[in-house]
Amino acid sequence: MKLASKYQVVIGLILLVFVAFWPITTGMFVPKWDNIDCYLPYRYFVHFAFDQGELPLWNPFQHMGYPAYSDLQNGLYNPIIWVIHLIGNYTTLSLSIELSLYWIIGIVGAYKFMGLFVTSNSSKLFGAIAFGLSGFMVGTAQIMIFIAGAAYLTHVLFHAIRFFQSNAWKDVFWLSLFIGLHLSSASPAYSIVLFYILLAILIWAILKKYRSPNTLNWQWNRLGVAALLTICCILPIVTSVVEFIPYFGRAQKLEYSAFLLQNPFDWHEYISFIFPFSTLSTSDWFGTTDLTMRNGYIGFLPILFAGWSIAWIRERRIKFLWLFTVLFLVLAAGGETPLYKLIYHLPGFGLFRHPSIFRAHVLLLLCVLAAITFERFEYTKYEFLRTAQRSVTVLLVTFSLLLILLVIYRNPGEIRSWFEQFGYSNEPQFFSIRTLLSLNTLLILCVLIGVLAIIRINPTRIHRFLILISVADLLIHALISGPYTVAYPYRQADYISYFERLPSNINQKDAELAYEQLVENYDPKIQGVWRNTATLHKRLSFDGHNQTQFTAFNELEQSGKLKWALSNPLFCEINGWYDSSTTKTPYKGQLWEWEGIRCSINSDTMKVSSTVIALNQFSAQVVNTSTKDDILLLSQNYHQNWKAALNGKALTIYKANHAFMAVIIPKKAKGTVQFTFTSNGFVPSTIVAVLCYMLLVLLLVFTYMRKSTIE
Repeated sequence: MKLASKYQVVIGLILLVFVAFWPITTGMFVPKWDNIDCYLPYRYFVHFAFDQGELPLWNPFQHMGYPAYSDLQNGLYNPIIWVIHLIGNYTTLSLSIELSLYWIIGIVGAYKFMGLFVTSNSSKLFGAIAFGLSGFMVGTAQIMIFIAGAAYLTHVLFHAIRFFQSNAWKDVFWLSLFIGLHLSSASPAYSIVLFYILLAILIWAILKKYRSPNTLNWQWNRLGVAALLTICCILPIVTSVVEFIPYFGRAQKLEYSAFLLQNPFDWHEYISFIFPFSTLSTSDWFGTTDLTMRNGYIGFLPILFAGWSIAWIRERRIKFLWLFTVLFLVLAAGGETPLYKLIYHLPGFGLFRHPSIFRAHVLLLLCVLAAITFERFEYTKYEFLRTAQRSVTVLLVTFSLLLILLVIYRNPGEIRSWFEQFGYSNEPQFFSIRTLLSLNTLLILCVLIGVLAIIRINPTRIHRFLILISVADLLIHALISGPYTVAYPYRQADYISYFERLPSNINQKDAELAYEQLVENYDPKIQGVWRNTATLHKRLSFDGHNQTQFTAFNELEQSGKLKWALSNPLFCEINGWYDSSTTKTPYKGQLWEWEGIRCSINSDTMKVSSTVIALNQFSAQVVNTSTKDDILLLSQNYHQNWKAALNGKALTIYKANHAFMAVIIPKKAKGTVQFTFTSNGFVPSTIVAVLCYMLLVLLLVFTYMRKSTIE
């Protein structure tokens, strides 16, 4: 295959993504649910910090503060987002660009990955399009970090396998680059699973190398270089996680219960392999599995070709592909099978929920099987045309009867209502599963009629027409599912004006109010963002949604004692209970045995004024008129990286009220108390990562330039 044709294929795949996801790729509408309610505010904060000339270390606007640099969902270490931040503020348009890039990366990566198993261009396209426009990419679009995980998975696997086969330097560099991109952008759940997949590939490569030395010629020193470069790329991720692990509420395994096992992809969801529209219904058939976690579609023709591969199940390659497909299917079912309870005890497992994430791996393997079978059909089609014609005829009759049955027992008027109401202008209406099965069956009949017509009219180029029919099928699937799982019916222009109206500075008046008065949903409001509005409006909050939560904060919330703390403002005095002469705990007033005695501000003995809220810093003027030392409480989560000083003299920070911070103000003292958050590892590790990414790009450019010169 010539280089020019490779570019044409990539351009074609990109155009296909633009058409399939046009509401997002054109910037006309905004992405749905978690994308703008969670990932948008996280990234917005990072840009705001840099725009203020500060490092995005501490976000004071959610859950009484958390270390933003330890949040693996805000893209802080993602080179793609670095470029977006350089262009301008992170808005819903930036979010659309980022999500679109993951779709493109995913479909191009799938095309590369298919090349490990098939050689014909048509077969690679057949498998790549099936994965790139699959039910995972369409149905789970609202969780951008899941899409990123699936997109980069294809590239990592391709270069890992090819390195062990060819020992080429370019695969060393590409592998390091894509692992870094994967870990910096994908959900940690995908990173954990990727570790085990790469470990399995390494074990396979070692066994192959030493049992059959002539089959694989990879070298340990080059693998060591790949490991070193990868570590440099992810160094800031490692250092930030290590600094937060002692406080992280999700660092321990979740209880093996409904929360952990929420959203399985079990046999109920297998209906989506043939009838993806059924997942858009309100049917109880899907149990507890969310609308965005049910869809396993790869196209009607690709799933038939994947199933057809069972005819060659005795072949070693196909046998192993089916073995891993079944393994991931069982894992995706979560608690529905005993296997998940065994896997739960492995390191890393039990830290994440949504077993349905494993369907991304299932669909990728099914697409590979479809591509392999498609290639065999492409080169031996005349041997199978008569069998194919009979099979298609049987399917055509079967689905025709099914359509008749569904129409007879349809919900009256629903099909007409669906045609009248479908579109992106309004939030879509949910219809019964029978209506959606009818529509889906009608589409399948169109596919089968098209295939049958090609077999009879022009069988010489049937493989090309099968690709076109599959593309049409998957495009229709994406466009119909889009209003339900991809895009809101809200115009991008409305969000541009919303971001222009957001305040540019931190609201300093919040420091004077009790936390219980600082509720979410500040004006101006916008549809689609119902949590984390405090971050967008730069206001203190005890609420919001983020996985980077403190264990102590969660424990206070569960025990009901958080309500006591919320009656306090940012800074306050703990009632003067400190007495250094007593043999009891010198900061007894910070303990929960004093429940019921609330903190006070501007009491008879301590005055607090001129409070300033800044990124990574809080300060206030204090006057202690008492003849005893007093305690000043800062209602932000305790972290060892906080430092405090009074008039420049260091103060010891105590963990007060189980979760927050307090310092002792000496008797008759007055001046400025300042709390500052720092991280010794953030800057140097980030510099190392940036330099490593730049080095990898230069090495790859040099490698390809050298190759071109030789050729």
